[in-house]
Amino acid sequence: KNLAIEAGGTVNITDASTAVNNLAISVSGAGNAITFTNEAGGFTVGSVDGVTGISTANKTGVTGGATGGITLSTAAGDITLTNNVITGNSDTTANGGTSAQSGSISVTSAGLITGAGQLVIGTATATGPDNATTGDLTLSATEISADGTNPLVVSIPVPTGGAVNTQGVLNATATGSGATGEIKVTSSGRLRIGVLNTTDANATTVQVSATGADNTLEVASASDLDIDNVTFTADRMVIGSTITAATATLRPDATGRAIDLGSTGNAAAALELSSAELGNFTVTTLTVGRSNAGAITLSADVTPS
Repeated sequence: KNLAIEAGGTVNITDASTAVNNLAISVSGAGNAITFTNEAGGFTVGSVDGVTGISTANKTGVTGGATGGITLSTAAGDITLTNNVITGNSDTTANGGTSAQSGSISVTSAGLITGAGQLVIGTATATGPDNATTGDLTLSATEISADGTNPLVVSIPVPTGGAVNTQGVLNATATGSGATGEIKVTSSGRLRIGVLNTTDANATTVQVSATGADNTLEVASASDLDIDNVTFTADRMVIGSTITAATATLRPDATGRAIDLGSTGNAAAALELSSAELGNFTVTTLTVGRSNAGAITLSADVTPS
């Protein structure tokens, strides 16, 4: 069956017997969350009776504060994103002494997380002494991708205007095996990676990218990916924590993008990777570059693990 919900307050549905096939929810009340969990047969985030996708409201003004988060899960079956899942924007432009924080999104599927829809964290904008934080995106499924081949599209914006601005992270866990246990995620803006996890003792593919000119892919937390093959793609990278895997490939997004090995900066028109950053990879094979990349410069000695 199809289910459309328009609400001013919190939506909290945790009954496994709802038997929903197509789901759309819009919450108009600022700060109110959406929870739709334990669905027994999987569902599609779609468009139902004039409601499109799943979204929480923006929160603006002197009081500012956090916008509502979204939690989705299935006890069995896939979660298919035909339309977007979006948390509201938080804006404390009036300098009201309250931090701006956009809501987080958590999606847990007993099957796949798949589809052409996007998972979008809201923006966070603060003024003066207030802080700004964008929410985290946490995914768990047998496989995470748009269709098995192409990546799932996500967005976690960079917060602005605060005394301290903290971008949320992407955490992703795939519980399947081999070609059906992959993680493939992309963002058209800067992306921070939290913890990536896959089934142990099982070789699979992990691909994460931040596409677009000069966008940065940051590794903010350690991930033990066992015997997986990892590919990170972005014009800039900040490898701030460790990655353990069988192989790792670090490559620029833009055609002709130069690569500078040994550089401790991150300002040149190049993918710059320091010795310490390369040393954060514990792998059998570390590959830097791609066939359409630009020149590679060794500006300082590097000693990868």
